[in-house]
Amino acid sequence: MDKMSRHSFSRSSSDRRGASVVELAFIAPIFFLLVFAIIEFSRAVMIQQSLTDAARAGARSAALASTDTTAKAETAARDYLRQTMTDSYDMSLCQVSVSPGGLGSLETGTEVTTTVAVNFDDLTWIPSSFMKNFVLRGQASMTKE
Repeated sequence: MDKMSRHSFSRSSSDRRGASVVELAFIAPIFFLLVFAIIEFSRAVMIQQSLTDAARAGARSAALASTDTTAKAETAARDYLRQTMTDSYDMSLCQVSVSPGGLGSLETGTEVTTTVAVNFDDLTWIPSSFMKNFVLRGQASMTKE
């Protein structure tokens, strides 16, 4: 191998390394944005499932013949959230509602619905305006015993 060919090989190798750095500078932010978006979407699905399960727990409590106030069903839903969600979430931000009211006077077979909702903006790790005012909601219905 002559001196000229070794020099040109060395130069093209260093040019390629510079091109790789520039390519990485363009691709890395997009890649990390995509990774964080996947993580946030997964968290939203996890929270949605926890809200649905909490609504089921509240609906089950409301459907029992021994439950006479909506407060007992709301407490059951909030207790479920406290057991399943980590301490990093402020569960007081969740709105729990049971309808119809007056559970003690409902006839057997009446459908009782529990809804648990929270603004995703209150729970997200990434502050953004993209998901602003996006509400996650879990709902369950059961018949009164």
